[in-house]
Amino acid sequence: MEREELERLMALPEDALLKELGSSAHGSFPQDALARGARIFARLQDATQQAICTNTSIQKICQSGDRVALAGAITDLLATQFHITPAGTVAVLLVRSGVANYCQAYWGPDASNGTDC
Repeated sequence: MEREELERLMALPEDALLKELGSSAHGSFPQDALARGARIFARLQDATQQAICTNTSIQKICQSGDRVALAGAITDLLATQFHITPAGTVAVLLVRSGVANYCQAYWGPDASNGTDC
């Protein structure tokens, strides 16, 4: 995914991202895309945590503080290993929620070098 597209996603409100995620699932469209998106995101957080948090490249990018590059690295991992669509939306939601916190069990409390990635 291009950096410009990730920057566009980073600028969207969280509700818009969750609605996009909730509307993108295969099958019939839900009555409440926002609620469905929140449920999908919660499941994906659990399902992808080990792969994201054990990836040393993602940890290094997180430490650099470049949130767009971090979203790009997570997007690539989600798209290639998990075939998630829309991977960029999920990656941006993860970055916004705090990857260092998300990965604390794997990286330890000081592994993000003080950055809020």
